[in-house]
This record gives sequence, structure tokens and C-alpha cells, in this order.
Amino acid sequence: MLERLRTYFMNRLEEKREFATKWVDDLGPKIHKKIEKIKKYGDFIIVPCGGREFEARAIHGGQYTVNLEAQTCSCRRWDLTGIPCEHAATVIAREGGQPKDYVSAWYHKYSFLASYNHIMHPMNGSDMWEKSGKPPIEPAEFTRQPGRPKKARRREPDEPPKNQYKLGKIGVKMTCRRCGTQGHNTRTCKAPVDSLPSGFTNPTPVHNTNTNTRGRGRGRARGRGRGRARGRGRGRERVTNSAQ
Repeated sequence: MLERLRTYFMNRLEEKREFATKWVDDLGPKIHKKIEKIKKYGDFIIVPCGGREFEARAIHGGQYTVNLEAQTCSCRRWDLTGIPCEHAATVIAREGGQPKDYVSAWYHKYSFLASYNHIMHPMNGSDMWEKSGKPPIEPAEFTRQPGRPKKARRREPDEPPKNQYKLGKIGVKMTCRRCGTQGHNTRTCKAPVDSLPSGFTNPTPVHNTNTNTRGRGRGRARGRGRGRARGRGRGRERVTNSAQ
């Protein structure tokens, strides 16, 4: 993986350098397209205020202040992108200049080449590396963590749930259907019958008080029997039949 990344960045640096050398102007082709698009929105009334400050008034509403000396506009698009906005482009055209002359230096050709000017030097293969004489690095020993391993992925706090069409019950208070009080349900309700609303027919759950549960569970006593008791019963039937 690291070898593929190294080769990828070597090719990318060379491709960017070749791309910049083909520029016709000092600016890139994308910046030229943005400037040509901005020139189409120059329907403003320009009012000079002195000191290379201007006021751009839109015909359909809106008023902005442009300062060519500080290269700022009150719409803040020029401040954020470094490319003159439509208000500044109209002012620059009125003064007889070109908007491309007011583009930030970070978009120029020399700045682009400076970003990709460093070179990743070539490297020999692993068969030509110098031998250190030390044993190779082995992976760390696997240590099993306590508890059952989790299969579900840990989700982010702002990530929607797995079933986004089903609402969760986190933060919902439990409400009893018998007495209408929050904090418990019908199974654990201890409200007396006199305090229940009229027309309520759901009786209070009656707990089983019968302690004689012999033969009613799901253990060995259920069914025809298992083990020695089952064999013993069949043996008695055989003895009885033979005796008859």
C-alpha cells in the first residue's frame, strides 16, 4: 500500500507540473472561466467616492461598497475567494482595468508551480537494500479481549439509525395505561381499584401464588420421561405381558 501511494504521488507531482507549463496566461483555465462568468453580471450603477472607493448600486436592489486599494467588497466574496466579484469587476471595467489583474497571487502560475516544485526521488527495490543483520520485525501477538466480540459497527452521534423509519424510545417516559401515571407500566401498577377512572375494565394483574409446580415445568418431568425412568417403565410392561 505504501509503495502504491509513493508511486501515485510521484506521478501526480509530475502531472501537475506539466499541466502548469501548458497555461497560456499567468492564470489557470478554471480561473479564466470564473472571470468570464462574472463579467456577465455587470448591471450596476457605479458612484465614485474618492480614494479608489466606489459604491455599486444594483438596479433591482442592493448596494455594496468596493475598495480597489484594499481589494475588498462588502459582499465579502472577493475577500473569501481572492477573485473579484461582479461588483468589483464592474468597478474595475469602469476604471479601464482588467479583473484578472486583481486576482490573488495564490492563483498565479508561479504559486501553482511552487506548490508542486518539490521532487520525490526514485528508490531502489527491496533486493538492493542494505542488510542490517537484525531479525525481521514480526507482528504483535494477538490478545483476545474479554467479553463477547461486538458485531455491530459503532455509529457516529449524528448518524441516522439502522432503521431510519422507526423511531427509538430513548428519552420517552413510560406511562401506565391503568392509572395514567408516568414512571411505571400496567404490570407493576399498584394503584387501588377505587382510584381508577370509570369504565376501566382491565383488572389488576394477579400473581401466581401456587407453589406446587411439580410436573408443570420444562424439565425432565415433562413428556413421557427420559433416561432410566423411561426404560424402567417399558421393562415393566414387558414383564407383565410375558407373565400373561
